[in-house]
Amino acid sequence: MLHKDEVVYTLALHMAKVDGFLSDDEESKLSKNPILKKITKDIDLNKIEKKIDDGDLTLESSIEFIKFLDVDEQIDILSIMWHIVICDGLMENKEKKLMEYMLKELDIELRTVSNRLQEVLV
Repeated sequence: MLHKDEVVYTLALHMAKVDGFLSDDEESKLSKNPILKKITKDIDLNKIEKKIDDGDLTLESSIEFIKFLDVDEQIDILSIMWHIVICDGLMENKEKKLMEYMLKELDIELRTVSNRLQEVLV
C-alpha cells in the first residue's frame, strides 16, 4: 500500500535526479517549499527507500497513485515537481520531458501548476 508522502518523495527524487544530481542550492530552495514540507514532515526515508529498492514504489506507480487524488492535491504535487525543475534556473531536456509526461498523465496545464507554485512561495 502506497502513501501520499512516499509518492511525493519518489516523484521528487525522480525529478531531482533526472538531470544527474540534486545540487545544494536546489536542496536549500526545496527545503523552504511549504507544500513539500507539509506532505513529507513525518516521512520515513528508510521505509520509502526499501520500497523503491524492492520495486514497489516507482515513477509509474506514483503517477497512478496521484491520479486518484483530487485535482487540487494533484496540482500541489506537480507544483513541487515544477519547483524542482526551475529552482536551479536551468531546465534540462530530461527535466522538461519528465514534467511534460506527468502533466499529460494528469491532464493538467503547466500554467495552472506554475500559478500554484507562485501562490505558495509568496
